Amino acid sequence: MEGRNYEVTSAQTIAAALKLVRQQKFDLFLLDTRLPDGSGIDLCKRIRQFDVHTPIIFFSAAAYEADKTMALAAGAQGYLTKPARLGELCDLISSLINAE
Repeated sequence: MEGRNYEVTSAQTIAAALKLVRQQKFDLFLLDTRLPDGSGIDLCKRIRQFDVHTPIIFFSAAAYEADKTMALAAGAQGYLTKPARLGELCDLISSLINAE
């Protein structure tokens, strides 16, 4: 993980996330399936309505295969189940950012 530096911007709700996404460009979105005001799957679908290129990864405790299937169908490129090794998350982020 040495040499990897990421700037992180966070949002606690779908509304706050959508506001940020519309105001600036991001290299990657890291979502959870459960948010205080709705579903991360719905957020992913809404992001994909106007941004089809920025990679999306789900990092969630929702471990059912159906959760992963729905996330990928909504437009995500990756899905990691918590707890996961930090190195695994960083590797996936790096691979998606560098694939552009």
